Amino acid sequence: TLTYRKLNIIYAQAADKNLQDSLKKIVPLADKLWITRFLMPWRKTADLKTLYQLSKKIKPGLMAMAETDPWQALKSALAQTKSDDCLLITGSFFLAGELRENWINEEYILEHRASFKTLPRTRTTLKLRLRTLQGREWCGVDRH
Repeated sequence: TLTYRKLNIIYAQAADKNLQDSLKKIVPLADKLWITRFLMPWRKTADLKTLYQLSKKIKPGLMAMAETDPWQALKSALAQTKSDDCLLITGSFFLAGELRENWINEEYILEHRASFKTLPRTRTTLKLRLRTLQGREWCGVDRH
C-alpha cells in the first residue's frame, strides 16, 4: 500500500483528449495541482486556462496553479513536496518523459534499455513503486 500525507500533482494533457472526464478522475485526489504543458512541437497541449478553470470547478478549494514551463512547475512542486508527501507527474506520457530527465537522462535509458536504475527488468509486470529521490517521495509507474 502506498501511503503519503499529501498528494501533489503535476498535470498536462493533450488538447484532443476529453479534458473534463480526465480531470474528474485526477483533481479530487490532489492536495496541490500544477497545471502545465509538455514541450512536444508536433502535439498540442490543452489550454492551461481551461484546465485550471475546470479543475477549480471540480474542486473549488484546491490549491492549483498554471505554469507554462514544465521545468518551473517541477521545481515549484519539488520545493513544496515534503518527505512524507507524494509527487505524481501524470496526464501525459510526453510530460512524464520530459520531466523524468530530472532523475534519469535519455542517454542512460538508451544505453541500458531501462527507465529506472534500480528495478529488475521483467517484461510482463506493472509495478507501482515509491522511491526516495533527492530527499523527496516520488511515485511512479513503470512497465517493463
